[in-house]
Amino acid sequence: MNKIIVIGPAGSGKSTLAKILASRIGARYLELDSVYHQANWQPIDNDEFRRIVDEVTHEDSWVIDGNYLSTIGENVWRRADAIVWLDRPFIVVLGRLVIRTLRRTLSRQELWNGNRESFIGNFFTKDSVIFFMINKWKSQKRKYAAIFDDHKALPDVQLIRLKRDRDVHIFLKHITNSS
Repeated sequence: MNKIIVIGPAGSGKSTLAKILASRIGARYLELDSVYHQANWQPIDNDEFRRIVDEVTHEDSWVIDGNYLSTIGENVWRRADAIVWLDRPFIVVLGRLVIRTLRRTLSRQELWNGNRESFIGNFFTKDSVIFFMINKWKSQKRKYAAIFDDHKALPDVQLIRLKRDRDVHIFLKHITNSS
């Protein structure tokens, strides 16, 4: 497994898992949010976004995290050896997302390209990452479930669905043992 995409809702642990995987397999790591969200939270041009992702996914080894399927297209998914879906329970993801958002907001942590989360933006506007996750939860889960249930859609890609922390630990143990 040298080419891995990690997907799941905001707050599910995509970036954390993807960084660990990249380190263990010695692969390039790309966080799609860091490419998409330019300075002042401005989105990158879709063609430029696809170009950057395309360039990385033509390399021999990479780990990507993010949910930009409609923007980057299924061709990128077909280049992967594995797609790991962090399909954790809603209440777990919501709790983790609220804690992460509070931590980032209070510490004024820079995320990407000079961007920082704000208290007002995260808790009292429609642009809130929390509001976004809640809004997208069901549709994203349905979309990924349909893809994972249709084994013909990505026949050459290993589809891995992790629902609990224990599943993640077992998966990572396998990655460590196979290195």
